[in-house]
Amino acid sequence: MLKVISTGLQTTFQDMGRYGFRKLGVPLSGAMDKDLAKFANHLVGNPEDETVIEFTIIGPSFEVLDDIELAVVGIGFSLEQNNIPIPLNKKHFFKKGAILKIGRTFQSVRGYLAVKGSYQAEKILGSLSFYPLISPQLIIKKGSLIKLKNIQKKKLNPPDFQCDFDYYKTPEIEVYKGPEFDFLPNEVQEQIFSSEYIIESQSNRMAIFLANEKQFSAREIITSPVQPGTIQLTPSGKMIVLMRDAQTTGGYARVLQLSEKAINKLAQKPVGSPILFQLI
Repeated sequence: MLKVISTGLQTTFQDMGRYGFRKLGVPLSGAMDKDLAKFANHLVGNPEDETVIEFTIIGPSFEVLDDIELAVVGIGFSLEQNNIPIPLNKKHFFKKGAILKIGRTFQSVRGYLAVKGSYQAEKILGSLSFYPLISPQLIIKKGSLIKLKNIQKKKLNPPDFQCDFDYYKTPEIEVYKGPEFDFLPNEVQEQIFSSEYIIESQSNRMAIFLANEKQFSAREIITSPVQPGTIQLTPSGKMIVLMRDAQTTGGYARVLQLSEKAINKLAQKPVGSPILFQLI
């Protein structure tokens, strides 16, 4: 087991998402950066879709109550075992009574903790992904005990699984044209790809809000399906990128759609980061 000493910021259980319930208005949720979550599971020999602990900017601290193998994956986070710095993105062995402390980062946003055997908790609608209105009990609280489970008999990940950390450094975000893109005037289409955008402070797991100097907008549409990675352009000119906890329908023009890797990349861009859209 793990005992939570401090929770860090927005520390929750997440897996690959809650599928099959969008017709009921239930968001997909899941790890904001699925590549790093899968990599964390790979390092400890878990199937890549096992549950991880996701933390945001400031990591949690734990007392280890059983001998375990674990991996903390992220960009720029500090990491300590019994007050001694240890490297990120590697598997580590912790003896019973050891203290795991994950610090903060200024280089990214989200990190992941995977333990060999994963976490034991009750799935809600087929998933252990935290979402406030669906699974409030899956948030990590100070003083709580986190039970672990043994899944060693499951098929493990291939040994050549890799994570390209250099991919996160560039400002380009890969997008496809959205359903309403071709209805935009040509000059607006050009402005979308020639503009630089800045990530705003109200961004969260539901949506990333983008500011830009150029003024362009789109009319509202009849309420239609949206999904993680859908980029909406509002009548006021606001650009909104829907993320893992996004709603299932929306009435703003769906002008672009992020690729899956681009969702992971954008999820790691701190507030104030510049981004550019790259059409693929």
